[in-house]
Amino acid sequence: MKWIKLFETFASEDITFAPKNTPKLNIVEKPGTEIEKDWNNSVTAVIALFNEEGQLLALKRGITAPWKPGYWNITGGVVGDNDPGELPSDAALREAEEETGLVPKNIKDWGMIDTNGHPDSACGIIYYFTADVDGVPTSSDGENSEWQFMDKKYLDQVNWVPFLIDFRGCDLSGAKFRKSFLHEVWV
Repeated sequence: MKWIKLFETFASEDITFAPKNTPKLNIVEKPGTEIEKDWNNSVTAVIALFNEEGQLLALKRGITAPWKPGYWNITGGVVGDNDPGELPSDAALREAEEETGLVPKNIKDWGMIDTNGHPDSACGIIYYFTADVDGVPTSSDGENSEWQFMDKKYLDQVNWVPFLIDFRGCDLSGAKFRKSFLHEVWV
């Protein structure tokens, strides 16, 4: 996987956006096969990584990504993917290292949400974290095709996966943010 910086300075013509109505993943267990992930009832952990300039590391999901290909995301993934006893914080750190090769530090827990009331894309429980990183991504797990450290002024110009900005219908009672994770944690 070749990592590329998409834009040193923001220009809308440099970004490819996925259609707003990309179908959500519906996988059904088939008799005699290995059980596939049920994204509507999963537990995931995400971690927003910030460099020393205060820029957010954004990852563009590749066209073969299992969920929301073509959308921008932060690092994260399924809790307990390979270890049923994995904690959400450990999953967030594991995913950051798998997806970027970076080692997060100064980790902060921002709580969790239940997405099951969202009208478009419910996907279970999501735990949120932030951390600082040094350097640039050096590896990829293959789900993301591009990366960019971006300034906050471009936050609303990017086509993000659900549950980083839009929380319509979600239970936020377990979260330490009230409306938008990225808007509130990015200081």
